[in-house]
Amino acid sequence: MSDHPLIKAEQIGRISAVAGWLGVLVIAILSLVPGNLRPHTVLPGPLEHTLAYALTGAALAFGYRGMDFRLLCLVGLSAGTVVLEIPQAFVAGRSSSALDAVAGSSGAALGMLLAAVLSKLFVPTQRQ
Repeated sequence: MSDHPLIKAEQIGRISAVAGWLGVLVIAILSLVPGNLRPHTVLPGPLEHTLAYALTGAALAFGYRGMDFRLLCLVGLSAGTVVLEIPQAFVAGRSSSALDAVAGSSGAALGMLLAAVLSKLFVPTQRQ
């Protein structure tokens, strides 16, 4: 019997990092398209922001296990929420909202924190 997990920590990291950066790209695109082109859910806008940023933050936290890079991602995602809210005031069918920026930043922090804890508990460390 092998003591190797089905998927190794290195593979989890690569897949998660790609998913995180794709999340950043999707958030950026969906933040800047006109309101009628953006997919809508039944959730309130701030909750959509929280979930989108939480999933993206979690993927980045699983992808990059170093605390320095995680903090850099958190600062970047939080700044991104503000930066992406500003041009929405000039996009048809969209509006800027400080609440959406706070929701996005909070979601990023929650997602990254949860993923950091889960990865510490459940993702095997790489063997040297």
